[in-house]
Amino acid sequence: MSGDYVQQDLFGNVMVEKRPISREELCAAITPVLRRLSLSEFVGLITNEFSEVLEYADLSAGRSACQKTSLLYNPHRLDIKSRSSKLSIYGALQTDSFCNGLARALLFKKGKVNELLYQSLQLGINGVQYINEFPPLVAREMAVKYGCNKDSLVLDPCAGWGGRMIGISTVADRYVGFEPSTRTYAGLVALKNGFIYNVNPSFDATIHNQCFEDSELPENSFDFAITSPPYYDTEEYSDEPTNSLNRYSTFDLWLTGFFFPLIQKTMAALKPDKVFVLNIGSRVYPLSSALLDEFGDQYQITCIGNELSGNSGLGKSGEGESFYAIKKARPTLCLI
Repeated sequence: MSGDYVQQDLFGNVMVEKRPISREELCAAITPVLRRLSLSEFVGLITNEFSEVLEYADLSAGRSACQKTSLLYNPHRLDIKSRSSKLSIYGALQTDSFCNGLARALLFKKGKVNELLYQSLQLGINGVQYINEFPPLVAREMAVKYGCNKDSLVLDPCAGWGGRMIGISTVADRYVGFEPSTRTYAGLVALKNGFIYNVNPSFDATIHNQCFEDSELPENSFDFAITSPPYYDTEEYSDEPTNSLNRYSTFDLWLTGFFFPLIQKTMAALKPDKVFVLNIGSRVYPLSSALLDEFGDQYQITCIGNELSGNSGLGKSGEGESFYAIKKARPTLCLI
């Protein structure tokens, strides 16, 4: 009876009640459950297709939503590790320390399990970093800001997990993206055909399973471009040779082989007076200064904010996430 509660009722009768399960016991019970989850089952704890259809409706109305949608089609985002982390989130489920930390975070306060789990993963438990998705609402707002409509043709040189495609689909009906990772490319195609098309049949996306620096695009053909490229080796997206981290052995080679050609090809593909919105982070590598030093005299480059920094930027040294609007100026007519 040492672990039970002993008390008396109003009539003096002795009552023995079982004590509540402790946080430590709950942690011990949750840990083996977490370890047995497949990657898709783990994503299923965070979101589901029904919820994301409702989220898409919110996004279409201009509300912040669909941040988790791409996980349904590219669940391996949770199995990607950052440069500063020894393990991915999914890999860390096999460790006692991460499972215990996650379980304690989940039990710290009451709420819907899927929201608490998502918030807890973003905390960076035991130094295991969450790989973020580009916010679909930001892509939507940028497209609106720079004059896109349903007839616009939008270019995304680094399609990534799909957040920009989701956001763009609520504004424009034509999107072209490039993704070198075979697995992520397949996820993007499934996201387009299996999700976006069902809620927005007019949307037409062409996804190329190709390195953008190898692409050949018609000049002066796109109405808007937006992307967030990999920041060289800060995240290990793929072990394929097409991954820019594997393709270029040093940061300098990556700049000249990937980053600079990405900007040059994108600007050549844009119509005159149109804008390329580039999101880059410079905490590890000086991407902002590389951009300005290489192209500052060639294009109109304006820093338009740092919407992605948010709370995730607190406590980190160096320059955070920045957005640049790069404009292809209309050629000046020479009158004779």
